[in-house]
Amino acid sequence: MGKESNPQRIIDQVYSPGYDPSGFANKIHPNPIYRHRYGVRPNSFAIEGGGFGDEGKGRAWHDLHGEMLAGEKKEAVSIRWQGGNNTGHEVQLSPDKIICHHQIPVGVDFPGTTGIITRGMVLNPEDAVTEIGQIEKAFGQIPGNLLIDTHTPLCLDTERAFEAIIGATGSTGMGIGPAYAGQLLRNHLTMEQLMDKDWQAAFANHYLWVQKTLIGHGQDLATLLVSSLADKKRPAGSLAEFIDRLATARDKLAKFVSPHVIDFIRERWHNPVVPFSAEGAQAIGLLRSAGLDPDYTASETTFYGIRDATEGVIKPQTIAGKFGVLKAYLSSVGKRILPGGPYQPEVATVVRDAFGEVGKSSGRPRDIYPVHIPALKFFRDFGEYDWLVVTHLDWTTEKVKVVVGYLDQSGQPAPYRPYQRELDKLTPVTVDLPGWDGQAAGRAKTPKDLPENALRYLNFLSRALQAPIAYATVGPNAGQTVSWLKKL
Repeated sequence: MGKESNPQRIIDQVYSPGYDPSGFANKIHPNPIYRHRYGVRPNSFAIEGGGFGDEGKGRAWHDLHGEMLAGEKKEAVSIRWQGGNNTGHEVQLSPDKIICHHQIPVGVDFPGTTGIITRGMVLNPEDAVTEIGQIEKAFGQIPGNLLIDTHTPLCLDTERAFEAIIGATGSTGMGIGPAYAGQLLRNHLTMEQLMDKDWQAAFANHYLWVQKTLIGHGQDLATLLVSSLADKKRPAGSLAEFIDRLATARDKLAKFVSPHVIDFIRERWHNPVVPFSAEGAQAIGLLRSAGLDPDYTASETTFYGIRDATEGVIKPQTIAGKFGVLKAYLSSVGKRILPGGPYQPEVATVVRDAFGEVGKSSGRPRDIYPVHIPALKFFRDFGEYDWLVVTHLDWTTEKVKVVVGYLDQSGQPAPYRPYQRELDKLTPVTVDLPGWDGQAAGRAKTPKDLPENALRYLNFLSRALQAPIAYATVGPNAGQTVSWLKKL
């Protein structure tokens, strides 16, 4: 462990009586999004989750994209590079106006911005229609534009039914795993096939194949309950009903589907005047190679998924601003148990109620954990973000419990490794840091307005994870932030 990343040494410095947090508050950085550097495309940024998901990425993306547009209704591009309807990117535009995006990129909320569903995602056509209707109801119409790549794989009721009968532990019930697995098995369907003139034959064959598979498990596809954005749970339906629902969705989505999406992306990516952003879902801690079995997702949650989703047009190293998002605490949905376990119910309930800590797609209550520096540093190194965004700084607490390290069964320091059995053998090393008044933080307009202990905590996180703070959210509404980045 390097000197700078030693959590206890950093705490001794940042929380010493002689430390003045004003130096950290006044350390404003050049905004990486606009810097011209060799091999980097300016006017671009990407967001990934730095923990176990549910960090507020949609809100973080919305604020950064809005600032990049500087209030102008100019052309911009926003892509979603992975995931599907297991995502709930919630943006609170005002106390009485909350938009929750599942499959549709948040970019469509901005006039002039084209939000793109890429081939890195999996798309449920019926839920996409429902979500478009919700956006139109909130705004009167879709403010921006929507494009769907013809090569986007589909995630249908059949995948959701298959997921239901195999008992996929840790899943949201949205069929994400089977939809991605279908690509490996080479039996998946795409938006291009749905747009074919004779599309019904291929989809009927797909339905019948799944039906036969479920019969072998003693299940009836027609009556099996599956998840739905509109109905929550409903029967998958007969073959005729399956085809009829898809036909309706097909007609409504046709105007958004294009075989020229990559040409569109390539042309605008090579024009640095056009603001360009990439929105990720889930988090580094849910990546299959970095997460804990069974609590991981099927898609590429790090910036490397952008390369795959854009056929190599956009490489992660060419994106100007790469931001990782974390909460001031950790939340976790699933079976994973970090060393020491979650907060006690009396603490977790207060946080859960204050910040609505339930999955926006699944509705599952989230466990509330202290920040685990070993795990978050592992994710930082794995996900390779350059800048840190911290959300929920309006959290009122007398003390902040932080896990600064782990000890193995012999009492020796041990690293975080993404295996539950390994973690079960570890004991956490914890420190209680002084908390702050969340209401006072909520009134802050600039970093220097934040409570001193909030500044100390942010400085600690920044140095422990070796990523400078870009900005922090201090309230639920879009725009309630304090920033360490210079304005244009």
